[in-house]
Amino acid sequence: MPESSSQTGVFMGEFFWAPAYQAVDNSYNGNPGWSRNGRRNLPVVLAQTTARYLAERGYDCSVEESISVRIPSKTMSDGLKLVWSGRDGMFNDPQGQLAVYDPTVVSAGPDALLARRDLVEKYLADQGLALVWTVLGGKQYMERDQKDGKGEMQINGAYRLGDRGVEGRLHGRYRKF
Repeated sequence: MPESSSQTGVFMGEFFWAPAYQAVDNSYNGNPGWSRNGRRNLPVVLAQTTARYLAERGYDCSVEESISVRIPSKTMSDGLKLVWSGRDGMFNDPQGQLAVYDPTVVSAGPDALLARRDLVEKYLADQGLALVWTVLGGKQYMERDQKDGKGEMQINGAYRLGDRGVEGRLHGRYRKF
């Protein structure tokens, strides 16, 4: 399944317009744009909606504390016409209203990318697109004294935002080691 890319080496304020960002905006650096996901040749063309931004504190003192947040992908940013707000992980709509952000920027908790529903639904409808989530997971079972009990529960699935809300399903399969 496609996975979000990680963006490093570019300052937050340089997304998505600056030459520094444009130099690394390619499939080699994890941003394939619209694609069928390379060798996997998916049945539909997909684009990532999120990326992970990582800036680590270094010797040049340009970053006070390391930061790791979810940000919109260039495809999503262009589609929603987002502009960086001046705060890490926060992007505004063309009217200057907060549109997309990672809540870990303002409070502790799991990272995510939250977007205003009205903007996303309008963009999807205007472009004839669907929002899709992929799910991958696994849970290993290992017992020290039992040879036959070792294995892994593998989970995968896909969901989409449809006319009746979120639609999709999960699949699970137990695989012995």
